[in-house]
Amino acid sequence: MQHEQSPKRRTLVVPAPFSLTVTCGPVHWTTGRSPRHRWHDGALTWIGWEGDRIAWRTARQTGDVLDITGTGSPDLDAEWGRCVLGSAIALPLYDDPVIAEIARRHPGLHPYCDGSVFEGIVTAIVGQSISVAAAAVTQAKLA
Repeated sequence: MQHEQSPKRRTLVVPAPFSLTVTCGPVHWTTGRSPRHRWHDGALTWIGWEGDRIAWRTARQTGDVLDITGTGSPDLDAEWGRCVLGSAIALPLYDDPVIAEIARRHPGLHPYCDGSVFEGIVTAIVGQSISVAAAAVTQAKLA
């Protein structure tokens, strides 16, 4: 495993409509208990594997631009945006009026992708049987 590199600052343009705040709702509910991500002062900090090393990114949004600082490879920022933030995935149109209204009120919502399918399944199972706070703590211990 390589040692951490110095953080680099750069930008990533995201397709409109995109809202980092709305998309990162699942991060916010963990309120700092997740080992992989944190929402603090309007910014997402993400930690994960990038090849054979651990990398991190902190992203803030201004308009259609994410200001990113971190040790993750700048060459992989666009892929990270697509894979983690779901930036290339738009919400579908809904026939159900209640769901359609929710989608209309949150046009920048994209699917936040929390780790692998296995991690998502574990989180879903654990989260169904205990409180959200206890699920976040259990998830952190499993990481």
